[in-house]
Amino acid sequence: MTTQPTDITGLSDAIDVATVRNEIERIGYMIAPNAVDTTALSAMRDFWLAEFSKPCPRAPMVWGPYLGEPNGVLYDDGPTLSLYRSFDYLWNAPFHPLTRSLALVLNLVRNELIGEENHYGELLDAERYGIYVTTSLYPCGSGWMHMHPDTALDRRHWHFILPLTFRGQDYDSGGLILKDRNGDRVDMDGLAEPGCVIFYDGTLEHGVEKIVGVESTQTGRLQMFAIPTYFDLPAANQRQIESIPGAAFLRAKLSRLKWRLIRGDTR
Repeated sequence: MTTQPTDITGLSDAIDVATVRNEIERIGYMIAPNAVDTTALSAMRDFWLAEFSKPCPRAPMVWGPYLGEPNGVLYDDGPTLSLYRSFDYLWNAPFHPLTRSLALVLNLVRNELIGEENHYGELLDAERYGIYVTTSLYPCGSGWMHMHPDTALDRRHWHFILPLTFRGQDYDSGGLILKDRNGDRVDMDGLAEPGCVIFYDGTLEHGVEKIVGVESTQTGRLQMFAIPTYFDLPAANQRQIESIPGAAFLRAKLSRLKWRLIRGDTR
């Protein structure tokens, strides 16, 4: 049975939204302490460490998900990052119910921060803009991500991160770095404590320095957040097109041709 936090509906009440908003506007980030029950953190940590210990595909990171895409996990060790990542799309059953529940509550907080209605991101708009839930593991000895800003056209691209492991307990060095509005590098993982939520402006440069563990601190860096993105149509997504078997693609083309001939459409 999935362990639930003691009061998931009260989670957002533990975060001073006005203060968080002011700090993001002033400096680019704020860490809200004691926002999430540690029982929930432990349950999520246990689930995802077990999940990421299973064999999974090694594939390029998904940056353009498509409508109807199934949930999954992959590992990417490429030129700009190295990590395991889960993909929990809201049209599917939850990958892990507790993780999704917490992500959606924190998305409500994010929406209040950026001045949007409660379910912004949960419900796709006309531009197919929405969120999906992801948990990432940066393994000791290899996990990292290059410095980069995020963009979403003219939308306010603020993020939350829920850390599930912590420096000094689960890894020895490395972690999330953010360049604040003054251009200073901020060691975000050095400020994080169990139960906190990290809020920051995603258009500022950020990345993850290589995760290193020694002796007992070999778990790695584990985090959860909801990624806002524009979802592709299946017919326009190259990964979806390439996954269709040749025979199925040919049958679909012939079926379409058949119905055009029946209707007398010779165009």
